[in-house]
Amino acid sequence: MILGLRNKLNTIFVARPPIKSPEQLKGKKIATGTPGGPVSLAVYLVLDYFGLNSQRDKIVLLQVGGTAERLAALRAGSVEATSLPPELARVLISEGYRVLLDTGKEDIPFQFLGLVTSRKLIKSKPQFVDNIAKAIVESVAFIHKPSNKKAVEQTLASHLRLDKADLVEEAYSDIVSGFPRKPCPTLPGIASVLKLMAQHGINPKASQLTPEDIVDPSICERLNESGFIDRLYQSY
Repeated sequence: MILGLRNKLNTIFVARPPIKSPEQLKGKKIATGTPGGPVSLAVYLVLDYFGLNSQRDKIVLLQVGGTAERLAALRAGSVEATSLPPELARVLISEGYRVLLDTGKEDIPFQFLGLVTSRKLIKSKPQFVDNIAKAIVESVAFIHKPSNKKAVEQTLASHLRLDKADLVEEAYSDIVSGFPRKPCPTLPGIASVLKLMAQHGINPKASQLTPEDIVDPSICERLNESGFIDRLYQSY
């Protein structure tokens, strides 16, 4: 991992109205994504935070699919809870669904999103990798620039299918606050992911790895130390 775009988990764990506490999730069904994907890891993190274990507590983790599918499953009652982006969770909250945990309000290290490539590509095509990293850092700067707010909001509304101004505004605030201006990956966040992968049997090799095995901070540090990142924000 050479860039860290979300160095903290910012998701809302939402349950159907009858579920009033985490303890009531025992024996219930929770919608997740693919086993090793960020949504599933987010669910594992929430369960770990609550002191719950899916096997011990007979919690069924269903691979429902994307965000829209998980939202539909929760509304249909085929699952009791799921993890959703804040802007979509707010829609369900307005419908009476219950927030069991807002991870954005908790100090939980978690490398939720980043730019990943192979060591082979970094070595064989360093300029190509540098250019990709620079382009993403520039896009983050574009998002942060206040004068680009309308363009960013239009993009979010289109891709997230948001048709209410307050939800679009919240999505914009979330992405601005969530994307660090200097997007370097964090070792504590990687450590949290490795721990969950080992605990839930996603990859047995995870227990043999350290965060330093996963992160190559050199590209991000070079962009920072050269002044490249700071120059992107000089006109703000």
